[in-house]
Amino acid sequence: MTPTRLAVISIAIGISPLLIALLGALLAGLLGCEQEGGGISECYFCGKDVSDILYGMMMMHWLVIITGGITVWGLAASAVWAYWPW
Repeated sequence: MTPTRLAVISIAIGISPLLIALLGALLAGLLGCEQEGGGISECYFCGKDVSDILYGMMMMHWLVIITGGITVWGLAASAVWAYWPW
């Protein structure tokens, strides 16, 4: 493990919930589902209602509260590791 790899992994962990939320919104838009703040209207893909899955994906952005902290600590640790004279 190197400081650069730690920084990249920290950033990947930090933005992954946002990417999942954007993917859910994109899929809902492509399927023509109506997106609301309280949920998604019935949305069918291959004859199956996927509105609950899409809603769960779109609510993943709340995990950034946790993963953002992990990212900040990971970036700080990688900076200290890279520049601290051992």
